[in-house]
Amino acid sequence: MAEQETFRFQAEISQLMSLIINTFYSNKKLNNIKLYVRRVFIMDNCEELIPEYLGFLKGIVDSEDLPLNISREMLQQNKILKVIRKNLVKKALELFNELAENKEDYAKFYEHFSKNIKLGIHEDSANRAKLAELLRYHSTKSGEEMTSLKDYVTRMPEKQKDIYFITGESKKAVENSPFLEECKKRGYEVLYMVEPIDEYCVQQLKEYEGKKLVSLTKEGIQFEEDEDEQKRREEEKAAFEPLCKLIKEVLGDKVEKVVVSHRIVDSPCVLVTGEYGWSANMERIMKAQALRDSSMSGYMMSKKTMEINPRTPSCPSSAASPTPTAPTRPSRTSSTCFSTPPSSLLASASRTPPSMLPAFSA
Repeated sequence: MAEQETFRFQAEISQLMSLIINTFYSNKKLNNIKLYVRRVFIMDNCEELIPEYLGFLKGIVDSEDLPLNISREMLQQNKILKVIRKNLVKKALELFNELAENKEDYAKFYEHFSKNIKLGIHEDSANRAKLAELLRYHSTKSGEEMTSLKDYVTRMPEKQKDIYFITGESKKAVENSPFLEECKKRGYEVLYMVEPIDEYCVQQLKEYEGKKLVSLTKEGIQFEEDEDEQKRREEEKAAFEPLCKLIKEVLGDKVEKVVVSHRIVDSPCVLVTGEYGWSANMERIMKAQALRDSSMSGYMMSKKTMEINPRTPSCPSSAASPTPTAPTRPSRTSSTCFSTPPSSLLASASRTPPSMLPAFSA
């Protein structure tokens, strides 16, 4: 069974990387804009005329201001061409916004060119805010349709301060994730980001209209709480501190720390990644790249933090969990708590490392 799961996972990664390579790294023309000067053809595929993410556009540029004997080297330094490029991008974004007024037409456009828009957010810092208006995602409240960030903000409850999202392999994989539990309980909407390029997109798109974009699979989530909730959190943290230390002792350096969670409601535990490193989904994508930079993995891959839910039957109801001595095995009560992490690893888009399995045996 484990071999079948491994094979299925490797097959999914192969398909994923083939999609990325075919979309962005094939030997196709970078753009389809032809350059004319005073109705005299100069060149096609002029890279300086339009950015790569708009390479699917076709058209003709006829300038009265460029010299007829211009070369590619001169084009790179020509100020007039930079102005033309800026106006072309501006015009393209205006056309996209006009198209977005018709939901059906824009849905067809977005199905084919959503990756180009997201690539633009990653590369074009000058137009990032305008491109963010064109993004569409499925969410916990959008049903079968996709929602824009603007519509998301209009539906936010008064207490909600941030825009929440979750990344993963597919919509089916993330819609039942335990990371959504607290948001669903509070009535907060969560965006589903299920394409590999979404990981790169949100690295650059930090906020929208003053609302910070927050990943539910990373550390640092702070929900708005009243005094009673804060008091209960502090009591739970103090009561379950011995159990957290016990789990940390058993797992050793396989996790960085063990803490009481306030992002899950029904699930026993989850594994989260560092706030400033790669998400578990991003680690999965990077590990699958044959030509990846191994040196980058060293500082971008953060150790996991285990968050336990003190309100489930899987965890002891009291803080009187025994602390194991050196040669003795943890008690049966604590061993019961250790039987849950494999499912939490799968939910966080990680795969269970074989080295961690012995620690979870009852």
